[in-house]
Amino acid sequence: MQISVNHLSKKFSDGHAALENVSFSVNEGEHVTILGPNGAGKSTLIKTIVGLEKPTTGSIKIGDTELNNITTKKLQQVRKRIGFVFQNLNLVQNLSVFQNVLFGTMGRTKNFLSWWPQTASRYDRELTMRYLEDVGMEHSAKKRVDQLSGGQQQRVAIAKMMMQQPDIVIADEPIASLDPQAGEEIMHLLTSLIKQNHVTMVSVLHQLEVSKKYADRLIGLKDGKMVMDTSSYDTNTQHLNELYNKSAVLV
Repeated sequence: MQISVNHLSKKFSDGHAALENVSFSVNEGEHVTILGPNGAGKSTLIKTIVGLEKPTTGSIKIGDTELNNITTKKLQQVRKRIGFVFQNLNLVQNLSVFQNVLFGTMGRTKNFLSWWPQTASRYDRELTMRYLEDVGMEHSAKKRVDQLSGGQQQRVAIAKMMMQQPDIVIADEPIASLDPQAGEEIMHLLTSLIKQNHVTMVSVLHQLEVSKKYADRLIGLKDGKMVMDTSSYDTNTQHLNELYNKSAVLV
């Protein structure tokens, strides 16, 4: 599913312009990473893309649906097709890994019987185990989440998100709380899954080398303005120096 952002601006009531005339598209199956220093407007951009903030001017299109002035019900239907991976994992710590992943069905059904192992369909129970296998956590299905490491919990969160069977994934600093090795493993896993399922992904990252390695394109924000839109293969030190106002070395 494609995302189109057209001449997007967002000014808050205190006069602060968080975004100014931002335009870009994300093609179906493409992974685009948003980069920029603190206060650049990254979080506001993500919130606007998913309809949590309304733009002051400009428009956003998800697939064939314009988000401007759509009904709450229609917006909820759009969000059902979007999966989220955050630094805050939103897992229930005192429940099992299996139960937490099964909760991912909440994103696509209101039937509460589908959310529990005792009443879920055979299809959803098997799908839960399949996604746990995909993230390498099938042997921990019966463990409580609070018995897992941070990297293992992020794997469970990814499996839960995939249970939603989204067309778009929004990953907002998904590896910020992980050590470099665990972060690398999570980005490799997440990128592999979205490519395997031909899912569109927009991520926000601070790790420059990881961004260049796993994203198809890099978009740079600075003071609310888009100052970079380039293939990750073509990104160079000068681009990043201009974005962060410091020396940046890519390896």
